[in-house]
Amino acid sequence: MKATAKELDRVSAPPLPRPRVEALLEAAFTCPVVAVFAGQGYGKRQLVADFLARRGAAVVWVSLTKLDNLPERFWQSLLAAAQESGLMPDLPARLQAFPKAPGGAEAFARALAGCTGAQQRLVLVIEAHECIRDAEIQALIQALAACQVEYFSLWLLGRVPPAS
Repeated sequence: MKATAKELDRVSAPPLPRPRVEALLEAAFTCPVVAVFAGQGYGKRQLVADFLARRGAAVVWVSLTKLDNLPERFWQSLLAAAQESGLMPDLPARLQAFPKAPGGAEAFARALAGCTGAQQRLVLVIEAHECIRDAEIQALIQALAACQVEYFSLWLLGRVPPAS
């Protein structure tokens, strides 16, 4: 299932106050990589979506399934999320294909971050990252995590911690 911006904005019930978790998210907000993991039904998606909205972050959100284990399909899901966010309505030609060349992940991160306002944090949220088993995609996610792009953060949401 792919989450749309409208689905992320929808609130089915008032959020539960979680001061300890909110403090952790606040402390992590400017970190280059943030991992949020908990069991199904704990409210990760709603908590993170609400937090990032309150912070005024520009968000590109992609929810993965096992079907996204093909590099080109994963890349198309990522590009579709970038377009749907409104940050990148017209994709540069150099970003159309899965980035196999060194520096492709950083070029993508720089292109996204360059579409935001001055000093606005850009957060790429990859939800259900644990669905991904393909080595090329895992390498791309690791490269995104290693990017040193100012105001860019990668947030991984899932049911299990990311492999180190």
